[in-house]
Amino acid sequence: MHMKLLDIETMAKGNERQRAAYEALKSIQLFEKLKESTPVLAGTIPIDVDIPSSDLDIICSTRNLETFAMELKDKFGDLEGFDLHHKLFRGQPAVVARFRAQGFPIEIFAQGPSVFTQPAVVHMLIEARLLTFAPKEAKEKIRLLKQTGMKTEPAFAETFDIKGDPYEELLKIALMPDHEILMIAHRFRFMQQ
Repeated sequence: MHMKLLDIETMAKGNERQRAAYEALKSIQLFEKLKESTPVLAGTIPIDVDIPSSDLDIICSTRNLETFAMELKDKFGDLEGFDLHHKLFRGQPAVVARFRAQGFPIEIFAQGPSVFTQPAVVHMLIEARLLTFAPKEAKEKIRLLKQTGMKTEPAFAETFDIKGDPYEELLKIALMPDHEILMIAHRFRFMQQ
């Protein structure tokens, strides 16, 4: 079920916001134009914990960041608010591009490692697994926390009583078997009593 999240076509059958996001990405042919870089839509919209200000996070993998940056400028540079910069993330170079399409803010993040091992994708998949085992009220609490300005990973950590650095802890939880993830997800029920 969770691996379906990695297929953009799943969004075409989702809720209203997911379908709108799908249409925005299709309108600029983002997945077709970046197919060589294995683009994956990560973040809150695919797992339905987004808020109105949530952006579309596209995670890519590339061997040559300079060439990729030039491709982004060429393919999306004329879109509203286009901005591109280089940065270090977890000690590795990355390229980040931001722009808007059909009202959605879009961020493309690219590094060398496979998209399937990049933290944003791993976080989304483990967050989806946690939500599978949690009552629907957990999504509501996460949205409420996000509306106060909290980032997604800290909102999950607070909702499920995950101690420590939420970004690192979610990566550790991603390696756990389902029965242990079920125990973490059920913390939400006990915290609500």
